[in-house]
Amino acid sequence: MSITPSGSSRLRRYGRLIAGNVLILAVLLVLVEGLASYLLLVHDLTAIYVPPYRRHTKYDPELGWVDKPNVHIPDLYGRGIYLGIVPFRVEDEGRDGGFMISRGDGARGV
Repeated sequence: MSITPSGSSRLRRYGRLIAGNVLILAVLLVLVEGLASYLLLVHDLTAIYVPPYRRHTKYDPELGWVDKPNVHIPDLYGRGIYLGIVPFRVEDEGRDGGFMISRGDGARGV
């Protein structure tokens, strides 16, 4: 009798070793993915979302929501589109109720 294992039993042992390592790797991957999902959930639940309009408005009990004076917010409505509010609330071009949002390229919108 030979003490050394035969070729098929050695192959079977290596197959079990590889299968065990793949299984351990899969379990670790599932655990890491699950932990990442929980961390993202906690981040999303604890993050405070401030709507863009809250950055330039305040509540007035008599009028409702009004603009804050002297506010300039670059890139509020997109790249290069800023909102500027002068001391008398919203920038006005002399029209009744008109306001100005500038893109920074000279174009004006109402």
